[in-house]
Amino acid sequence: MLSVSPAVAREAKIKVKNLFDTNNVSMNQSLISVPFSLGIRLKDASKIAVRGYAVDPLTGKQKKLSIGVLDMHVDATATNYLIIQTDVLMRKNGGKILINDGALQDTKGRDIAPMNLSSPKGQNKERFTLANRSFVPTKHNLFSSDVYSDASAAIDASTHVSAITVSTNFKAFMDKKVAAGLISQATEDTAMKRFNNTTVKQIIPDANLRAAMLSLYGTIGEPAIAAMLDGQNLTGKNQTIVDFSTDVAANAEVAETLVLSNGRLRTLFKTSYAGEPFQALSAKLAHESVHQDSDDNQNEEVVANTVETMVYAQQLLVDSSFATAGTTLIKSDNDKLLALLDSGKALFPRVGILQGAVKNETEGVFSGSSIAGGAYVSFEDYIRRLYIARGFGAFDSSGNPTLNSIIENMTNKNKNNSFNATLISDIDANQQIITDKNSLVLAGILKLTLA
Repeated sequence: MLSVSPAVAREAKIKVKNLFDTNNVSMNQSLISVPFSLGIRLKDASKIAVRGYAVDPLTGKQKKLSIGVLDMHVDATATNYLIIQTDVLMRKNGGKILINDGALQDTKGRDIAPMNLSSPKGQNKERFTLANRSFVPTKHNLFSSDVYSDASAAIDASTHVSAITVSTNFKAFMDKKVAAGLISQATEDTAMKRFNNTTVKQIIPDANLRAAMLSLYGTIGEPAIAAMLDGQNLTGKNQTIVDFSTDVAANAEVAETLVLSNGRLRTLFKTSYAGEPFQALSAKLAHESVHQDSDDNQNEEVVANTVETMVYAQQLLVDSSFATAGTTLIKSDNDKLLALLDSGKALFPRVGILQGAVKNETEGVFSGSSIAGGAYVSFEDYIRRLYIARGFGAFDSSGNPTLNSIIENMTNKNKNNSFNATLISDIDANQQIITDKNSLVLAGILKLTLA
């Protein structure tokens, strides 16, 4: 009867290499090298398991996940190394390699004793969690029926909100921004003063839209305030008006910004959105602020919707209560935010807007949904296909100073931008707004979990 091998794993020297394709894009796979004190043989690979602890967005607590193994072998040239290739990025510290009885022998045929190893290298808990997405919605009613057919119908939001109610809610929201350190008290004072300013009221008569505009302080969309109210746009003049109106074109989704015959800009929202939460309207105003000419196209809308979704996310992180309002605009922005949380290529596993190596990629960005024409594979694909269906052309167009300022807020890159594939890739590769930790907070707000 053979004795137990004296071979032991050198846990502290375990190495983890994340794998990339030929274009230097993450494959969401890791190569783990486990050194032993003696040469080893792989006797039964099925008796070795890899585990990791991810964060459950619903509870904030960690839960154990199995990590799939794509390949396992002993290094042919350095026979004291066990090589494991995983189907998802390896977790640091919370990543476990379980070597059970009968899994390994040394080169003299002696069985190596069972051991439970902890990887000192790999992803932190947030990034490991993101590597294991797509996220799975547990509450379909938070989303639109266009995405989840069993979702509830949208709640009517056509009734205007009284100025007194808006003022109270707006002040409370801005107080939270000050408390969170997102804006200074002086900035809040400026916002409240402008909310009641006569000139601002002439441009934005509706209190809900005024609160929406001025709540952009402290977000990446803040340049929209100067663009629409102070004339810092291509026309050099403030908007003629920003309001709810029946004059919005029928094929507009929520709002439209037009260049009028006098060369000035006008932004109108459909009246059916008059009672929407001002935080959601603020995201749409940021979207509209980058439209300053007449050559709208798919690329422009991908960027504008990215701006909208990131502003929406920022407002949710201040106070998430409006995420469950169930109105058309809220459901739409929840759809977009879910698509963004399940996207991200260049900085994977950080979220972005292009298709990333999410674990359940066949599900697309809306896990569990059935989409005509096939699953949406990324935020960019989702937005682009929506606008293709509406007849928008695929071409590049010029940017504007408002766009440049917002993109700088989003990416920390100061440059002149055009609406094109380069800008879309730049955003995906450089967005700084939805961090790994924020992604999981937002996933919790949307009641998302991991499969």
